[in-house]
Amino acid sequence: MQGVGLIAIVVVLGVNVVDQFAAIRAQFGVLLGASVLFTLAMLVSGLLVAKFATRSDEDQRAILWGLPARKVAIASFIAVVFATQIVRLMPLAMWLRRR
Repeated sequence: MQGVGLIAIVVVLGVNVVDQFAAIRAQFGVLLGASVLFTLAMLVSGLLVAKFATRSDEDQRAILWGLPARKVAIASFIAVVFATQIVRLMPLAMWLRRR
């Protein structure tokens, strides 16, 4: 199942990149900047949570680096949900269109 999920994520990402290539290329600087700012915000959030939640250096490092990494899992989940919805909803949309 993990392999199938990973393949679904790669396919959805690939389709989106191909479909939106012109927009991505035109706005690459903005997208890169937003990505860097979001990652830095997550690192700062992780640092603040780590400082208040634990005194152990090892635990603080785990929280600091773990917080941004969890966002990758959320994005992966969203990609799989999107792929699942496409598979379920496209036939319905095509059927409704014919009616």
